[in-house]
Amino acid sequence: MQKTSDYQRLLYACTQEGCSLCRVAQENAHRYLDAWQYDLFTDVEIREELRRTQGFCHDHTWQLVRMGASLQLAQAYRDILSDAVEQLQGSTEVPVPQSGGLFKRFFEAKRERPQCPACRQREQAEIRLVNML
Repeated sequence: MQKTSDYQRLLYACTQEGCSLCRVAQENAHRYLDAWQYDLFTDVEIREELRRTQGFCHDHTWQLVRMGASLQLAQAYRDILSDAVEQLQGSTEVPVPQSGGLFKRFFEAKRERPQCPACRQREQAEIRLVNML
């Protein structure tokens, strides 16, 4: 078996306290966010993906803030909000009032949000690591 960097990180994580898979998967998501902070935030395809997913999840957004990527996040979320405003202005569909209470309508209208790019990186790492084991 070829000893990849994932294998080496997993082997080291086995000597640490806690879940080895979770530790390596979280490190993988952190490396993605670090790369996004310095290089990927200007990539056109990555920016388009962020528009599609409506940004990062709550946890990864704040992780980026703690990493010092506030300016990059501001630029990315400006694109996301501008895109959302364009979609709302271009929408000709008039919402039809539904019966039921306000909370019922809110929860029925809530859509499944696409997965955050960093969460997807973590999930893909988990799948690779489980297959490696």
